[in-house]
Amino acid sequence: LDDQAETVMLRLLRGSGAEGLSGMESVRTLAEHSDVLLARPLLIWARRAETESYCHERGVEFRADEMNDDEKFARVRVRRQLLPLMESFNPRVVEALSRTAELLREDASVLKMVAGELLNSASDVEKLGDESGASVTGSLSVDILARAPSAVRRRALRLWIAAGRGDLRRLELAHLVGVEKLLAGVRGGRVAELPGGSFVERRRGRLYLYVN
Repeated sequence: LDDQAETVMLRLLRGSGAEGLSGMESVRTLAEHSDVLLARPLLIWARRAETESYCHERGVEFRADEMNDDEKFARVRVRRQLLPLMESFNPRVVEALSRTAELLREDASVLKMVAGELLNSASDVEKLGDESGASVTGSLSVDILARAPSAVRRRALRLWIAAGRGDLRRLELAHLVGVEKLLAGVRGGRVAELPGGSFVERRRGRLYLYVN
């Protein structure tokens, strides 16, 4: 529970959305497209002090990372300074943050599913290229995207960009807002830049993603 609470607070301080504030999953695949699962059985119910006490009482040796005591790391400062202060307002704040993460994870899962449905309805199946050598990973209907709620639309755009680029590295909210601005008005030929030299262009009522 402590690791989950620390993760939620760190991401809140960075301005994360629902996905980030969902914290860590207790069970997930080790890597994308992997069949190997990473399980954290103590994440959703055990406190750190309780786990250490259990080990001490039963003579179970465990390894402590010395970096867990180094306050140059933000996580350590959250653990030693911020969470104790928050516990003065709510003694069970660690459990509360973990519960909030679980609720947000459920909401984010539904929003991702709805975003996938929007992406399917707005997309085509074309695979193109241009003289620069950049590949175009299909296109999306401007009209369909413009009618969708922003929370769903941005998630759909993230899925589309991730599929085209292979990842979301360095992609920030400002980039998604830039793509959304292409939906306004009727003029084509406008471009929204993305990290790594990729860009989105509006043309003939559709959005095209170019990946170098």
